[in-house]
Amino acid sequence: MTNAKQNKTTIALLLVAVLLTACSGQYKAVSHAALLDYADRPTYGNLQQLAAAYATTANEAAKVDTAHPGLMAEYGVALAMLGEEEEANRMFNREMYTFPQSRRYVMALKRRLVPDFAADTLSFGPADTINLAIIASLSLDTITAERTVPHCGSIIDSTDTVRLRLQTPTDSVEAPLRLTANQKREQLAEQQQAAADLKKKQDEEKIQAKKDRENSKKEAKKLKEKQQKEKKKQQKAQQKQRKKENDRLSKLREAEKKAAQEAREAEKKAAQEAREAEKKAAQEAREAEKKAAQEAREAEKKAAQEAREAEKKAAQEAREAEKKAAQEAREAEKKAAQEAREAEKKAAQEAREAEKKAAQEAREAEKKEKTKQTPNQ
Repeated sequence: MTNAKQNKTTIALLLVAVLLTACSGQYKAVSHAALLDYADRPTYGNLQQLAAAYATTANEAAKVDTAHPGLMAEYGVALAMLGEEEEANRMFNREMYTFPQSRRYVMALKRRLVPDFAADTLSFGPADTINLAIIASLSLDTITAERTVPHCGSIIDSTDTVRLRLQTPTDSVEAPLRLTANQKREQLAEQQQAAADLKKKQDEEKIQAKKDRENSKKEAKKLKEKQQKEKKKQQKAQQKQRKKENDRLSKLREAEKKAAQEAREAEKKAAQEAREAEKKAAQEAREAEKKAAQEAREAEKKAAQEAREAEKKAAQEAREAEKKAAQEAREAEKKAAQEAREAEKKAAQEAREAEKKAAQEAREAEKKEKTKQTPNQ
């Protein structure tokens, strides 16, 4: 009963979606009897009957591949409200797989109804198997409902048979669809209490939603002001950066322009200096050539003068040397004659002394001989 109260709004929205798609005539519709029964009396038993109708429709649609958008999601909601969260998750995943555009809506349902399986988006089983045993395990007595309901402006017969078993042994008999007066009063009281609780919850949700909207507006305003401040700050920083970049580029262009001007002036000056240097070098070359010719003539003249002076000096020196040599020859000849006479005189003197000495030695030798001979006699 609690689950039915909490999710009545969700089921109502799903019922509207189912009725609209059923009128399109393109898809197999869920039993209107089950839908209307649950819409009139959102009890646990009617929810089970509605889930069984969804299972039957889904099985029939899977055989011919004509499942309408939202069918598996609606079936998953009913299963989740019955506590079959794992099977509900499979139906939600199959809805997203078959109709990818429903992913955002189905994920919101999963987060609300089967939060433990919200991260599992891959488990959906074979596309053509939806087992009614899931509904059979929900502990209902056998229900056979025969209704004649309107379908898109016409009248059709719809027979939905779902056989489910109770866990209580005493409830083995078939229960008629018609309710007693006490049951109706109990259901009416339950519905009124549920409506009151729902209204109270809706009022609380409205108040909370209003507060949330106001808080959201405040947060959005603060965020917007912060973003505007940040944007202004960024714009100011960008303007500063652009100005800095423009100044840098302007200085760079000025520097390039100045460098180009200086380069042209330097090139012009270098060309002028080169022409002047070339002119000066030519002038210096001519002057050097003229000076060299003058020096050559002067050197030639000086060499000739020096040659004549040297020749004259050499002749003079030759005559003086010849005269000196003759003088020296005469002196040497005179000296040689003198030395020859002195040598001859000395040799004669030495000869006389030698002869005198030899005579003296001869007389002494003779005297000695005589002295030797006298004692012998």
